[in-house]
Amino acid sequence: MGKRGLAAIVGVALLAAACVLMAWEPAPLRLLRNATFDQFQRLSPREPGSHPVAVVDIDDASLAAYGQCPWPRALLAELVDRIGEAEPSAIALDIVFPEPDRMGPENDAALAAALRRHPTVLAQLAARNDEPADPPGPRDRSALAFRQLGDAAAARDPRDFIQPLVGVVASQPILEAAAGGTALAAYDSDDDGIVRHVPLLFRGPDGVVRPNLALEALRVALGRPTVLVSWHAERGLVRLDMGPQGSVAVDARGRVWPHFARWDDARRQAVYVSARDVLEGKAGTERLRGRLVLIGTSAPGLGDMTASPVDAVVPGVEIHAQALEGLILDAAGGPLGDRAGPPALLARPSWARPVEAVVLAAAGLALLAAVLFAPPALGLPACLAIVGGLLGGSWYLFAAHGVLVDPSFAAVAIVLLYAVLMYVAALRRGAPGDAGSP
Repeated sequence: MGKRGLAAIVGVALLAAACVLMAWEPAPLRLLRNATFDQFQRLSPREPGSHPVAVVDIDDASLAAYGQCPWPRALLAELVDRIGEAEPSAIALDIVFPEPDRMGPENDAALAAALRRHPTVLAQLAARNDEPADPPGPRDRSALAFRQLGDAAAARDPRDFIQPLVGVVASQPILEAAAGGTALAAYDSDDDGIVRHVPLLFRGPDGVVRPNLALEALRVALGRPTVLVSWHAERGLVRLDMGPQGSVAVDARGRVWPHFARWDDARRQAVYVSARDVLEGKAGTERLRGRLVLIGTSAPGLGDMTASPVDAVVPGVEIHAQALEGLILDAAGGPLGDRAGPPALLARPSWARPVEAVVLAAAGLALLAAVLFAPPALGLPACLAIVGGLLGGSWYLFAAHGVLVDPSFAAVAIVLLYAVLMYVAALRRGAPGDAGSP
C-alpha cells in the first residue's frame, strides 16, 4: 500500500469516527459546546439599548426595614398598590404563597384585592419529587392555543415536546383567582448549575400546559387573551405568536436562549428598585411607568441564587427579567420595547447540528486533501486556516445574527486529525525505503 493510501484510510476512518461521535453527542461534547457558547457570551455580553423591565427588589435593605420574609401579605398588597400607582404595563410576582397568611385571612384578602386592581401575574413553582403536588386550581385553565404546521394527518401530540413536571406548587386559591394570570417561575440549569436556556412552556402531570412567568407576564401586559403555539410533527415546537405584537422563535422543546447582559452595578441601577424605596415613596414613578415590573429578591440569604453564562452568581428573578427583556425586544418590539441593536434572544436552530456535521466532514476532507496532495510545508497552514475558519464563522453567526453554531468539536477533531496524519507520516518516513510526505 502506498504512503498516501495508508494516510487516506487512517484519515477517513478517524473522520468517520468523529462524525459518529458528534451524532452520539456524549456528555463531554455537550460540556465543550456549552463552554464555547458561554465564552462567546462572556466576550460579547448583551449591551441593553433600553430597559423595558424593572425589578422591585426585596433586597437586604428592605428586609432590614420591614423584617425577614415571609412578609405579611397586607404589606405585599401595599407594595403592589404602590407599584400600580406608577402605571406599569403589568406586575409579575416571583413569589409563591402556598400556605394561608400566618397573621390571619384578612391579609390574604388584602393581597387578593390588590392583585385584582392591577394587571398581575402570580408565580407557581415546579414541585420536586419529594414535594406534594397541588391539584388543578381555578387558574389552571390554559391561555394557550396550538396550531399544527405541515402534515396535519401526522399523529402526534404537541405536548410530547414540552418539558414535563412532576407537579406544581401553587398559591392559595383566593390569590390565584384574583391574579390576571399564573405561570411557572422555573428555568433550566445544566449539570454545571448554569442557566443557559429558559423553557417558555411546561406540561404538568395533569396534561395541562402552563406558561413560563416571562411569557405570561408579556401576555398580560399586551392584553392578549391567548398565545398561539405553532408546532410541527417532526420539528417540534416552532414559534409562539402574540398577534400583531409579533412572535418569538423557540427550539423544539419550546425554549429560548437569552443573550445575557452582565448583572453589574450599571444594570442594577437601571433595572432594580428597592422595595423599601417603593413603600416609602422614594422611588420616582418614572422608573416604573410603562415598564413590566417583576417583584422578586436579590437577597442572598433567601437562597434564590443561580448562575448565568456571564455571571457566577445572579438572583433567580434576574433570569426571568432577562428572558422577559428578550421576549419584549425581539418578539413584541414596538409597543413595549426598542428592537434596535443585536438580538436579545439567541437561536439554536434545528438545522444547527446537521450543519455542524456537514462542516466537520467537509473540513476534514479538505485537510486530508491538503496533507495528501499539497506540498508538506502547506499542511500546518491548512490546518490552522481551517480551524480559524470554523471559529471565525461561528463567531460571526453569533455576533451578527445571534445564531449558535458550535465550532468546538470540529476544531478539536481537525487538530487531532492533522496530528495523527503527521504521526503516520513520521512512521512511514522511519520505515526502510520510505521518505517524504504521507
